Amino acid sequence: DEWDYFIGTQAPPSNWNQIGFNTINWDTGPSGIGYGDNDDNTVISPVISVYLVKTFFISDPEHVKKIALHIDYDDAFVAYLNSVEFARANIMGSPPSYNQGAEIWREAEMYNGGSPELYWVDSSDTWLAPGVNVLAIQVHNYNSNSSDMSCIPFLTVGRDIIIDEAFEVAEEINLPGSMLHTNFKISSTGETIVITDPDSLLLDSLYTGNLLPDVSIGRVDDGENIGMFIIPTPGDANGSESVLGVLSELTYSHFSGFYDESSIFIGITSNDDNVNIYYTLDGSEPSSDSHLYSGPIFLQENKVIRAASFKNGWLKSPIKTSTFILDNENYDFPTIFLSTAPENFFDY
Repeated sequence: DEWDYFIGTQAPPSNWNQIGFNTINWDTGPSGIGYGDNDDNTVISPVISVYLVKTFFISDPEHVKKIALHIDYDDAFVAYLNSVEFARANIMGSPPSYNQGAEIWREAEMYNGGSPELYWVDSSDTWLAPGVNVLAIQVHNYNSNSSDMSCIPFLTVGRDIIIDEAFEVAEEINLPGSMLHTNFKISSTGETIVITDPDSLLLDSLYTGNLLPDVSIGRVDDGENIGMFIIPTPGDANGSESVLGVLSELTYSHFSGFYDESSIFIGITSNDDNVNIYYTLDGSEPSSDSHLYSGPIFLQENKVIRAASFKNGWLKSPIKTSTFILDNENYDFPTIFLSTAPENFFDY
């Protein structure tokens, strides 16, 4: 498709990314635009920045539910929809100056078999207007001596109706199989989610409790019971492969640190009932094949204790790691202990 573009040897007009801006004096060419990587349909001379504008018409913005920008770029970019920024990477400034370089070098991906990056337009920031709309992108090199520059953008508009004049999704991009995303966030400390009908009649509600990364909460087999799920199932029923919860973090009888004793007993306790506690002394992560805790651990040398609790039907507790340095004093010097599994060590 054709884009209007402006070579950034000077600043563009301040309204360059707004609806109604006249690009009659700008150059025109097909995407991608850049130089140096043989991935450009429009080849320009080496420059530190270039500004791109694409106008398009939307007759039914009320039916638009998702807007996605896929973009392959070298080295940085800022994207605007109807003059409002909605995506950027690798550059500072609001907006960045025409002669400003990217934060770090970044190579384009597609010409090496990679994929463009995906950015969603947040409807709380900007959205489509009925009629003419403008997608505007400023692309920046690391510096004016850079050997290449790339900008290959794809804008995808998702509707809740079928339209006859719709284009096919570009074969170079992959859209998620499910578009079930919200425009709000849920606190990891727990919140109540409420679903209502258009008349504000309560249909369902759920208190999440504390949330962990990569663990979801929902109804088991779409029934009344609530469970936690490790494997996501977007677009499908939650299924029955759930757990009852997450075991709480363990507590050690002593803090990490230096002790002037030559030996010490370390006790481990859990706030959960009927759990098995497993621990390691070599820095590796504990599993159900590790040492089973049955009483205080007797240490006579410097050790790292890593422990976690296990229980059928529950996610194991977070791994508790503590380092104990015996027969020594640190004289109140600030100390940081770094622990890792033995296989992560290496020799030169």
